Order: sequence, then structure tokens, then C-alpha cells
Amino acid sequence: MAIEAVPEEEGRGNREQGLGTNDNVATANQPVPETMAAKPVRGLLESRLEGVLAALSAPVETPSATERQGHLALLKRWYYRPEVRRVGEICFPDANGHWPLKSMLRSAGRVAARMLTPGNRT
Repeated sequence: MAIEAVPEEEGRGNREQGLGTNDNVATANQPVPETMAAKPVRGLLESRLEGVLAALSAPVETPSATERQGHLALLKRWYYRPEVRRVGEICFPDANGHWPLKSMLRSAGRVAARMLTPGNRT
């Protein structure tokens, strides 16, 4: 499951745009518009994730020892909490430094699905 933001037209809500009614249902003679497709184009999410990873991997100043200790403390606090209370998943790059894109997208889908279920944690 992947969630993608869809901008609304300014000043108009979903009801005013006709969403939630049967006005936008395609018949057998009408093709479904690309903007209403149920699933994004295969590879679109991977390419967007690659772009984000490229932006995040841009060279930055090496953090100080104190800052690095703080980051590790936050990771430890998150990782060692009970699994039922842990929100999120962690992914690491392989030995060559390549990120597992499909695994990361599946992880994001699982986390989003958990957050959208009734009785979720906020």
C-alpha cells in the first residue's frame, strides 16, 4: 500500500469536486482518466524514493560525537521498546551501499496500513 498526496483545488473540498459520488465512475465505453487510476505507474514510487535517497545522501558535515551519541540513543530507545508499541521499521543498505527500494516501499506500506486501521496509535 502506498499513499500519495493529491492536492485539492484551492477553495474546493472533496464534496465540491464530486468525489464520493458516482459522477466519476467510468463506464465500459469510457476509459478511466490517468488522474483517477487506482495504482500509480510501476516504477514511479521507486524513482521518487531514489530521488529522496539521492538528496539525503548529499555530502554533509560529519556530526560531532555528542550529536552521534544522541542519534544512537534515540535509535536504541525506539528499537528496544516492545514491538507492539514500536511504530515504524528500519532498513539498511547492502555492502555496496545500495538501498533495498522495494523492501523500503513495502515497509512504508505496512506502517501506513497499521496507522490507517481502526484503533490505531497516534
